[in-house]
Amino acid sequence: MRTLLWFLIPLLGLASCDLINPEEEVPAYLYIDEFTLGPNPNINHGSLSSRITNAYVFVGGDVLGLVSLPALLPVTLTGEQEVIIDPMIRDNGVAATVNLYPFYQRFSVTVDLQPTQIDTIHPATRYRDDAKFAFIEDFEFTGNIFDDDRDGNDATFVDTTTVEVFEGNGSGRIHLTKDDPFIEVATDLDQLFDLNDAGRAYLEVNYKTDIDVIFGYIGHNISGSPIPEFVFGVNPKDSWNKIYFNLTDIILTTNFDKGYQIVITAGLPIAGGEIAVEEGDIYLDNIKLVYF
Repeated sequence: MRTLLWFLIPLLGLASCDLINPEEEVPAYLYIDEFTLGPNPNINHGSLSSRITNAYVFVGGDVLGLVSLPALLPVTLTGEQEVIIDPMIRDNGVAATVNLYPFYQRFSVTVDLQPTQIDTIHPATRYRDDAKFAFIEDFEFTGNIFDDDRDGNDATFVDTTTVEVFEGNGSGRIHLTKDDPFIEVATDLDQLFDLNDAGRAYLEVNYKTDIDVIFGYIGHNISGSPIPEFVFGVNPKDSWNKIYFNLTDIILTTNFDKGYQIVITAGLPIAGGEIAVEEGDIYLDNIKLVYF
């Protein structure tokens, strides 16, 4: 009996060491680059500008979660694994409200993951085949859809310019001065958008602006006067930016039977009861009302 105990003691010591200090898994790594948006030949989607700031990542069925792009991620699974990456955007430009953009396709690829090895993924997406566009305004031609003058001032309007262009040959421009410091303009009154069957709806906008700009909608019923509702805004930005305004909750809760217009308003800033600047410019491009 004594001999057996002496034999077991070192074995028990080895087992206890393994329990206290288990062998650590050596992870593989994924470097996920920023998304690119490619063309979809099945639909007319206009510009391929995008601002996909985040991604939701799955590896082999495991959830790695939400990440900012680009990202370097450790992965405990090894061997051939399917990597699925969902493109995420900032709803209404707010960093705290990152959501899946429903009109972009998810990306998937199979990767052979090996411990300590870094695999680089360049995710790509495109608009889904079932995405619908109520309108696309890229300001490439004379005139544009924002022709409903709601402020009664012929001197304030959305013009087409070739001086400050995001892409293509033109962009939209609103020029305000001390003599004409305010604008309210909407999409064509004869082209109302029926969104009552939409389950998702977004307004995409590329913009560059000296002053605050507010976007909204005008809902039309068979009876009653239409009243604009201004719900989204952008701050001054001295370089071109992309924003996605989430209209889904608005569409689901309003149900205007004749349709909707998109409306824009802006004014020169006021300080101490006086207009604070001599003039201001707003540049717009690739405005899309997308839904399904």
